[in-house]
Amino acid sequence: MTAKKKAKGRVGSSFDAFLKSEGRYEETQAIAIKRVLASRTGEGSASGLYVFDEVDAGVSGAIAEVIGRAIADVSRSKQVVCITHLPQIAALADTHFVVGKTEQSGRTESTLRRLGDKERAAEIARMIGGVKVGAAARKAALELLSARHERRA
Repeated sequence: MTAKKKAKGRVGSSFDAFLKSEGRYEETQAIAIKRVLASRTGEGSASGLYVFDEVDAGVSGAIAEVIGRAIADVSRSKQVVCITHLPQIAALADTHFVVGKTEQSGRTESTLRRLGDKERAAEIARMIGGVKVGAAARKAALELLSARHERRA
């Protein structure tokens, strides 16, 4: 059964069932808990920074967008760092960084680079299209980025 078929019907129970079947239930529960904690303010409130490290593993499409929206919701009141390989989630971010890895003298060296608007569109197109990025991937990237404010609402 496809994710689309499993996700139909009541959002809560169908979505929960889908996540359980995909092995992503615990991670999604963590996002839900962090959403609640992020809504608390004042003394004794939850942490000001949340790190989501590949919570989107094993999902795609509409489910990825649902997870991205939940993370975006947390980001309205807390600082969020989200490590993702999915363009649906990356396009919802306020700021986009790319991590690079190279090997120097037998050691792995990592770099972190903030992307400007044009670089961001190109990176999201690469995430969509893979090694060879075509016009369709570039167009899809621009559509994801231009619609991000609507999807974050």
